[in-house]
Amino acid sequence: MAKDDRDILELLKEDADPNRTYPCNECHLIDFVGNEHLSDDVPCHSIALNEAGETIADLEAEGDQAKLEATLKQWMGSQIKQIEDRRAASDQKLNESPTAQRD
Repeated sequence: MAKDDRDILELLKEDADPNRTYPCNECHLIDFVGNEHLSDDVPCHSIALNEAGETIADLEAEGDQAKLEATLKQWMGSQIKQIEDRRAASDQKLNESPTAQRD
């Protein structure tokens, strides 16, 4: 997996540029790749980006760069929101726990 110790949420927000590339061992997108695609030449191009299961590889094959970028941007935004929502729910549970209410 990725060796960068920075927070995945911050990395997704920071690295929203679809033209920016990293070696797989430095890229946190590898964390979203299914095990069956880890040995692919470009594993992150196999991540399902939407409910239709379209991947970067699929969208590249279509040749519509604008669609590819829009779909990738939407996927990244969705991932960011999911992570933020999970963290907010976790923080709320911690704040509601009996130990958190003690003074």
